[in-house]
Amino acid sequence: MKSLGLVLTLTSCLALVACQGSSVPNELAPGDGRIAGIVGGKATREKSDPAYWSVAALDLKISVFSLQGSKTETSFCTGTLIDKDLILTAAHCLLASEKNPFATVRISGTAFFSQTGEHYEIKQALGHKGYNENVRRDSTGTTHADPFADIALILLEKQVSSPLRPASLPTHSFDQGASLLTRIYGYGAENYMNRLFSTQASENEAEEDDSKMPLRWVDAQGTVTNAQLRYDQSKGKGFCKGDSGGPHFISENDRSVVIAVSSSVTDVSLSTPDWCRRHSVAILVEPFLDWIQEGITTLRSDPSAETSVISK
Repeated sequence: MKSLGLVLTLTSCLALVACQGSSVPNELAPGDGRIAGIVGGKATREKSDPAYWSVAALDLKISVFSLQGSKTETSFCTGTLIDKDLILTAAHCLLASEKNPFATVRISGTAFFSQTGEHYEIKQALGHKGYNENVRRDSTGTTHADPFADIALILLEKQVSSPLRPASLPTHSFDQGASLLTRIYGYGAENYMNRLFSTQASENEAEEDDSKMPLRWVDAQGTVTNAQLRYDQSKGKGFCKGDSGGPHFISENDRSVVIAVSSSVTDVSLSTPDWCRRHSVAILVEPFLDWIQEGITTLRSDPSAETSVISK
């Protein structure tokens, strides 16, 4: 993304967990090392965990067409299979850096599963038109995010093959203030200073050393607040850039249920040493089940489409 000034850069990068191409202040720019992982995450292969087989790395290309011309940006996120050709992720992963209501935006790219080393082409994508990052900056210079409807769907060109398999969607809501222990998966960075995982990394390298496995997970305690799941990451457990759209799982009746998707960090300022060790917000899935079903119908209604125009 292009830098739009210090304050705007700060607020727009609260969704830093999303965009590989985001511009950030120099003192917060990614470092030189390629270190993959959720904050406080483990790199072991959880082959016995059904959730493990549903998590994808999303290398997205955002093509913008307007009267001023065309341009293509990139975005890196995490997503979850909810059907053999459908991925659930975050809406902000699909957005261009500069908003233009008159532009046409198309999404392409690949979904990569490090579990099997397979790449799947993206056919269509649909973001929730009600998405709002709801960012404000207080008198102390601290920026707060209260995102709403940060949820999206991606349709693949073809169905994934075994052992990859979809996770389940929730069937019930959660009480306000409830504390939930979730397992968060992601392909992002361990802290704000690290570069994101590259899907070109050698799978053989990861086979020989689990610490180089790009997909990582951590168990963390979140609190239900409205349509969100909020985390205190100050103790080093949570998600970071590149993990956006990634799943927050609970286990119910031997099923892995994706109850939330990673959205944003919050309560940060330019003096915050590591934005990924403050607080974070995930979007609960259950309040958006109707939209998800409608979105699936919309994506499947035009099988001839090569890419999609994002719903805004």
